[in-house]
Amino acid sequence: KEAELLSSIVRPIVLLKALNNQYLSEAAAPRQLYHGVMLPYTPLHYLLFEDYPHPLVMTSGNLSDEPIAYENETALADMRSLADYFLLHNRRIRVPCEDSIVRIFKERPQVLRRSRGYVPAPLAVKNLQAGILAVGAEEKNTLCLTKENQAFLSHHLTDLKHISAYLAFKDALEHFKKLLGVKPKIVAYDQHPEYLSTRYAVGLRDVKKVAVQHHFAHIAGCMAEHNLGQPVIGMAFDGAGYGEDGVIWGGEILVVSPTGFERAGHLTPVPMPGGNKAAREPWRMALCYLFRCFGEKLWDLPLPFLENADRSAWPIFKKMVDRQLNSPLTTSLGRFFDAVSALLEICDTNSYSGQAAVELEMAAGGLDVEDSAFNYRINKINNILIIDQLIVFREVVRACLDKTPVPVISARFHNTLAKISAEAASYLREIHGINKVCLAGGVFQNLLLLTLTEKELRQRKFQVYWSEKTPVNDGGISLGQAWIASNLMG
Repeated sequence: KEAELLSSIVRPIVLLKALNNQYLSEAAAPRQLYHGVMLPYTPLHYLLFEDYPHPLVMTSGNLSDEPIAYENETALADMRSLADYFLLHNRRIRVPCEDSIVRIFKERPQVLRRSRGYVPAPLAVKNLQAGILAVGAEEKNTLCLTKENQAFLSHHLTDLKHISAYLAFKDALEHFKKLLGVKPKIVAYDQHPEYLSTRYAVGLRDVKKVAVQHHFAHIAGCMAEHNLGQPVIGMAFDGAGYGEDGVIWGGEILVVSPTGFERAGHLTPVPMPGGNKAAREPWRMALCYLFRCFGEKLWDLPLPFLENADRSAWPIFKKMVDRQLNSPLTTSLGRFFDAVSALLEICDTNSYSGQAAVELEMAAGGLDVEDSAFNYRINKINNILIIDQLIVFREVVRACLDKTPVPVISARFHNTLAKISAEAASYLREIHGINKVCLAGGVFQNLLLLTLTEKELRQRKFQVYWSEKTPVNDGGISLGQAWIASNLMG
């Protein structure tokens, strides 16, 4: 299946299990079990590479967090200090387009980044209104336009954090509107008021506007792709999304219909010391979890993580957490992954998005992990499931103190999360009579967690769905937004 995908007309980057490093320096993909591999996909590639029969290591032509540089002048100006040589062409690029990234899961392709080769091919979605624009989220942004029961997702537009990315977003929208001949009459957007995509949508005139909660959109995107018109149980696990209660959501269990959702469960809220800094510096979450679990006695624990910590900053850190100064509460499963990864000294500072969580997954050693799990508890408060992940964190600490090997701790951690998800779904099935479960959110890019969770749910006779044709991460948000808007305005 991987060979077919690799050599298909789409020619995506395919994630393949690394068998050896005969051709690849460890510095190219450190601590990774999978490598992104692609074959030439244009005649120009063949001409360039025919006399060089060895693998080449490549990366996108862009500065970190910025769109790819597709104009000669921009590339020469922005990256002269990084690149020794430039390959230029006298034909200008009209639409910059990142490579698509795909892997095989359960014998079927699963698209993790939908771009070159797939765009602008539409997705067939039943009962979808025409003339809807969905502007997506902030990270891994995509747009969606609807036309005659078809959803047209844009290519990957990177993260909308810089003005250059925002300008690329606006250019892509005008291109798609012209390409499809669509003049939007409804616009759907994320509830987060500070997203540039949201600000753009709110500023539009002469259109109806629909604000959509982030995790509702995650599950709705999966439902739209699979044409699920009846309620489902949704596991929406990611790094961050704007919550309706002022908390940063990210470990959400929802009961979702085509027109609304009920928040049926979530992780216990914990502070994010430093706000967005906590996503870039996982050590902050590890220290916060230790403080929540052990108080100031945490410094008595003989943990290597604490031996290497900067204790001089502790008084300020403690005050931030105690008083919630620049420390918003979060239920994020992504931040919980960060905490465990930093505690195990796998990754304390992210050099790319999700690094700590990715390397924690890789530390387990692959898909063949033992079945053991940590103790956990799910509390039921007013029929809401509150997952007490602090118990799991204490178990991880105890395993560290017992000198349990890191691969074993990682495997048990993943097993525990899969079992928690299955138990929560079983409880909600008894109450709501729903047997379909949708798995969505960037955390489910984790192949080990996706595999274990799907297995646990299937063993309990659930029908399990995940995004295949659209990204499970925020790249699929726009489809969910468009589908919800269509159902609400229908």
